[in-house]
Amino acid sequence: MAFKWDIRSGFDLAACSEANLVRKQGYLGGGHWVPGYQERFKTLERRYLASANPALKRVWRIIRQANERIEALDRKSTRLNSSHLV
Repeated sequence: MAFKWDIRSGFDLAACSEANLVRKQGYLGGGHWVPGYQERFKTLERRYLASANPALKRVWRIIRQANERIEALDRKSTRLNSSHLV
């Protein structure tokens, strides 16, 4: 994606990439992790989240809010569709 703001400066891309790899290798689903992996993931996650500049945090907030609106609409739609089945 292209942004008019600088969202890359200062971001610890190496920690983010490593965190994604640790999660891919160690997350078993349903809240379960291979022993030791969750702690390593959380450490890396804290490092890359702390490195994000204000512009990147703003982009993340916009995406998070859009996802929350979409999820709320999906829940509402599911409830409406379920009520018609009764």
